[in-house]
Amino acid sequence: MSRLTRVASAQSGAALFIALIMLVLMTALTMSAMRFSMVGLRSAVNEELRVDAFQNAQSLIDMTLAVPGNTAVDGAVGMANCLPGITDADCWSNTIATGASVDTTTTSIKVRRLAPDFGPPPRGTGFSAVKFQGAQMQVESRYDGTVAGWGRDQLQEGVAVIVPQL
Repeated sequence: MSRLTRVASAQSGAALFIALIMLVLMTALTMSAMRFSMVGLRSAVNEELRVDAFQNAQSLIDMTLAVPGNTAVDGAVGMANCLPGITDADCWSNTIATGASVDTTTTSIKVRRLAPDFGPPPRGTGFSAVKFQGAQMQVESRYDGTVAGWGRDQLQEGVAVIVPQL
């Protein structure tokens, strides 16, 4: 037998072994990339749900403040006005109107009167302390869509209601 034939027959098994090792490495690399992309996809979905919940809670506040009667200043300090159907202990009135139907199983809105009862308007608002008084309110909005697989968020915003002084 010639020398060339002996060398070729001795190396034929090594090529198959190296090819199998390369295939295993490529499979492991592909699986790792796939797992990494799935983690990225989950992160993106979670971020989308978080932003959606924030926007829902913010839109509830915007709808509430769009109706001037929701910030009535005749209640005592600490009193809260809530959506109809909300039965929290600190809701003294359930007369908030949003101008749209709101699902009270997933949302909650409270407008609370803060101290002081009346005071000078905040600086920089353009209202004089002689002709106007200000009442401070806190609007609290909750959105909880976790039962349906959506996000949950709670926001609080301060509002100054300026009224003419009598």
